[in-house]
Formats: sequence, C-alpha cells, structure tokens
Amino acid sequence: MARKTVVELDDDLDGTVIEAGEGEHITFSVNGVDYEIDLETKNAREFLKTMDFYIEHATKIGSRRRRRTAKAGLTDGQARREEPLFVSNLVARSGRPRREAAD
Repeated sequence: MARKTVVELDDDLDGTVIEAGEGEHITFSVNGVDYEIDLETKNAREFLKTMDFYIEHATKIGSRRRRRTAKAGLTDGQARREEPLFVSNLVARSGRPRREAAD
C-alpha cells in the first residue's frame, strides 16, 4: 500500500490556504524570543513593510544561522527546502521574491 502525505499551510492571520509556491514562512525574534509565522503573499508584504520601519531605526547586532523549512503544498517525496526570513535581513530581502534552494 502506498501512502501520500500532503502538507497544506494556512495564513496565520486570516486562515487563507497558501498555495504551493506562494506566501512566506517568516521567522523573527523579539526580546530574545523566536517566532515564526506563515503568511500569504499580501500579508507577508505588509509584515515586511511594517518591520522595515523599525529595522531602519535599529542597530544590527549580528546575524543568525538560517534554519530550513519544508515548502507548502508538496508531498513528502517532493518537498523542496527553502530558507526562512529573519528580522536581521528583512530590509535587504523585502523587495525581492523568495529564493528557493536546490533539491
């Protein structure tokens, strides 16, 4: 018997289903606490735009090692990996589409 597992991601703000290859998985830290959130493209842009304001006024104290997460909507056998965003590099990345890592 074959088994197929499908992962479906929902926008953490409004519950919208995030289609494969769309949206963002964003990780960030505030006061030493790490957070992650899955957002559809429009909400991700709004989040990044809001964070840009604060990042422009903040002092960068270092960068973090990037963790990898599974891409939404793919079966286990097809899952490609991608790098999440971190607050420390949101300004540099906010105007560019997501990079996808090689299989």
